[in-house]
Amino acid sequence: MSKVEEARAILKELQVPAKQQADLCCFVLLAMANIKEQDLWLSATNEWIRIHDVIAYTKEKDLVKNVAKLQELGFAITLHDKMPDVVLYSKGKNWLYFIESVTSV
Repeated sequence: MSKVEEARAILKELQVPAKQQADLCCFVLLAMANIKEQDLWLSATNEWIRIHDVIAYTKEKDLVKNVAKLQELGFAITLHDKMPDVVLYSKGKNWLYFIESVTSV
């Protein structure tokens, strides 16, 4: 089984909607875990700091928001500012990743 197929099986087990089990989503999971085809899942790394996470289909959209970390990185935000669904920070690279997840029904 390829790593993409294994990633899809993980997403399915996590009950991620079918549209978010596409190859692109599997590649993102593999990249974020720093897993290559020859690697074991036990070697997965996670250097990410979850700064902001929105859970879709809930009335409370800001379930997780690390305002202090965003301000430390130079972002001035208020509780009313709109942000992408997920913002991840890679300390090793000093990069921010902005992720939007959209599902059409």
